[in-house]
Amino acid sequence: VVAGGLYLAAQPGLYRRGIVRLLPPSRRERAARGLEVLGKSLRRWLTMQLAAMAIVGTTTGLALWALGVPSPLALGLIAGLLEFVPIVGPLLAAIPAVLVAFSVSPELALWAAAVFFAIQQLEGYVLTPVLARHAVDLPPALTLFALTGFATLFGLAGALLAAPLMVVVYVGVREFYVEGLLDDGTTDSVPRRAS
Repeated sequence: VVAGGLYLAAQPGLYRRGIVRLLPPSRRERAARGLEVLGKSLRRWLTMQLAAMAIVGTTTGLALWALGVPSPLALGLIAGLLEFVPIVGPLLAAIPAVLVAFSVSPELALWAAAVFFAIQQLEGYVLTPVLARHAVDLPPALTLFALTGFATLFGLAGALLAAPLMVVVYVGVREFYVEGLLDDGTTDSVPRRAS
């Protein structure tokens, strides 16, 4: 999957042209526009995800530093990197921080766990849905339901890919179905994000 993703990221135009050529000539222009919008949306989502990772890593590092936990920069970096993995990543990031804090005192370990819990609650229910809304016009409720639904259907792999899959589904439905087939030229169609 990682190798395939790297190949797709290295030459997206090659694969986009290949998909468009599979369609009848009358549908190619519309498909090319839709795939372009989909690609831009995924790039904006990735930028949003990197911003969330930076915010969580910085906030975690500063909070652990304020508590007096040893190695707050390293623990903040781990929290930021593992932020890419929904649900499981923050739990994995909390383990070394709580263990390091426990080496100082059990009370500090509880405070460190509380910091991780608070930051992850804010990130999961406020930061990520709001950033996703601004990055790809994805309603926050859809982000939360997608995470639950894809994790239930596909387990850990679904949880890991829930957000980008929801971006693909949401933008794909909007571009290819709502605006491609249902749009009758009225102004009641779903608004498109300015590029």
